[in-house]
Formats: sequence, C-alpha cells, structure tokens
Amino acid sequence: MHNPWFAQAIFLYFFPITIIEQIVSSESREQLEKWFYAVYGLDVYHSDWELEYFNSSFGTYQKEAQIRLETEGMITDRKSAIETIGELLNGKFRIPFQKLICEYKAKGYMELSLEKLAEKTKDKREIYDLIVAYKENGNGTIDAFDYCTAMRLVRESYYAGYITEREQLDQMLEIGKILQGAFDSWDELMESFCRGAEYDKKTPYAYEGWLTLYQCIRDQTDVYQIDWDLKLEKKW
Repeated sequence: MHNPWFAQAIFLYFFPITIIEQIVSSESREQLEKWFYAVYGLDVYHSDWELEYFNSSFGTYQKEAQIRLETEGMITDRKSAIETIGELLNGKFRIPFQKLICEYKAKGYMELSLEKLAEKTKDKREIYDLIVAYKENGNGTIDAFDYCTAMRLVRESYYAGYITEREQLDQMLEIGKILQGAFDSWDELMESFCRGAEYDKKTPYAYEGWLTLYQCIRDQTDVYQIDWDLKLEKKW
C-alpha cells in the first residue's frame, strides 16, 4: 500500500526545507507578478507596443522604456518619474473629475431623468455617460484610472532604470492593496478604468471601446484568470 508519509519523508530527504521554501516563494512571486500585470493589462493591449516589452526583464528594453516615458508623460529621470507617479496616486484624474461632477450637480443635472439628461448633453455624449456612471458608482467612478496608470508607469520606470527593483515592487504592492480595498473584482476595477479612459480622452463612446477590449482579453486570454483576492504580500 502506498504510504504518503513515507513518500513525503523521501521528498524532504532529497529536497531540504530551504529549497522547498524557495520553490514555494518563487511560485508565489510569479502569481503576484501576474496580478500586478493584470492591473495594467488592458492598457498594455490597447497600446501599440509588443506584449513582450511589458513582460520583459530589466535592461532588455531600457532605451525603449525611456522613449515611451518621455513621449507619454515627460518622464526623463528618477525625479520626474517619482513626481508623475505621485501625481497619479494623489488624484491627477479623479480629483478634477469630482470637481466636474460638482459643477453639474450645482446645475441640477443629477436630478434630471435620463431622457432630459440626454437632451441637455446631446452634444457631449461623454458627459452624459460619466454622469450616469457617477449616479451608479459615486466618487470612485474613475479612481482605477489613476491607480492602474500609476502601476504601469512604475513598471516602465523600473525598465527605464529610474527606480530600483525593490522600489518598483514595494510601490506596486502598495497600489495593489489600495485597489483590493476599493474594488471587489477585475470587472469592477476595469469598469472604473474604462470610465476614466473616457474622461481622459474626452471622446464619445471611448468607454464602450475600452470595455469591449477588456471583455475580449478576459474571455480569450488568461490575463484575468488570476484570483482577484490573491493575498498580496512581499515575496522579495
């Protein structure tokens, strides 16, 4: 008869505890990296850059990362990288959005029926969408856009050589915990991100385009198969 305890003893004999711990730690770190990647995965697929770039290791695309960061956000060194990421974490998009909503509240738009609201915003479809979304989700309607964008910029700032690996991982872990505290699922997170993308682009129907892309990624790849409730803790 097979003896599981004997088999375990043999396994431990050939593989000391330290090695087993290293294997478990490596697997946990891999899961954590997948979770981080999923946070900005939609942004990755929406960009014109190769997926390989976003899954590379330090030094592989350093020059490309520097060019991307300078082109997108005027990030050219450590100081500007930290400042830009800090601006996002402090509400670069969500605070102006909340101020915009307050303006429309003062005008009485929140009390309008959907039909009346559509009439009032017939030349500003994105405003109609954002007001409707705000009625459903409140002040956190676009919060994910700041945090997901910050997560991606943290990764790229590491690729560019502007921050260290530990700084990158510590910051991503902090952002991840904020997101898990604010949202209950990948669907909720990406709903908020897509609304934020619409607010950022000021383009009608941008939300629908982003959301459709997310749903395709979710249903046709394994990016969002990682457990939303994965325990986020240091593995480095």
